[in-house]
Amino acid sequence: MKIAKKFVIFSVALLFFATACNKNSQNQNFQEFSTQNKKETISEKTKKNLLGKKIALVLGYGYNDEKTVLQIATRIDAEFGVSGPHAISENDENPIEILVFPEDFMKGSKPRVSMLSSVLENEKIAGIITLGAPDGLHSEIAKIKEKIAENDETIFPVVSLFAQDDVLATEEASDFVIDYEHGLESFSPQTLEATEETGQTTHNSIPGFNEEETIIKIIQFEAKNEKKGDKLSEIVKNILDGRKIKPYIDSESKIQSINHFTFE
Repeated sequence: MKIAKKFVIFSVALLFFATACNKNSQNQNFQEFSTQNKKETISEKTKKNLLGKKIALVLGYGYNDEKTVLQIATRIDAEFGVSGPHAISENDENPIEILVFPEDFMKGSKPRVSMLSSVLENEKIAGIITLGAPDGLHSEIAKIKEKIAENDETIFPVVSLFAQDDVLATEEASDFVIDYEHGLESFSPQTLEATEETGQTTHNSIPGFNEEETIIKIIQFEAKNEKKGDKLSEIVKNILDGRKIKPYIDSESKIQSINHFTFE
């Protein structure tokens, strides 16, 4: 009798344990399904807005070394590429076109920023992002936008980070411009020495700045194709993961820009 009672208690306990495990497994599966479903919902919106279009990412000074290009390309492919979770479809090309200056802008033996319009000539552009843009690039972007406007097509958003192009031309061609507040003054001696040798500033010395995640957020912003309204500063702050920002003030004219921001 005691053995039978112990067997019943053991059986009940075993059944309770199995039920609990099954319930936990079901909860875990439901959570995984919910997460996947949430990602898919975001992906569907991205798919719709990027279908048949391209966002051009131009990697210039400070971002054009082989290691950085590979890191950025790998992260973008994981998020938006055909092999990643947010692929447009199995047969579609990656909707993000990565262009590296100067190698993708060569005309003969010299790099030409004017090559941008040729490279993107047959593409329906959903946006342009520049990092470390070379001199004259934003004038070329402005020409592309003017041509699109003449054909009554929707103007694409432009976001510029750490441009080494003319400030006014960059501001005019861009929806917003982002720069690092402290510039070279906070860079290490090694970075300053490298900058003097190459004439190029480097992003690697910006404390806590993750260029890959920042690019992903900018791509998401451009892919949504939403009106900015009067909350441009909030958009920039979100892209920079809440970092402190303030409007850029021209050192000579002392005029405050409406679409150019610096962050700390």
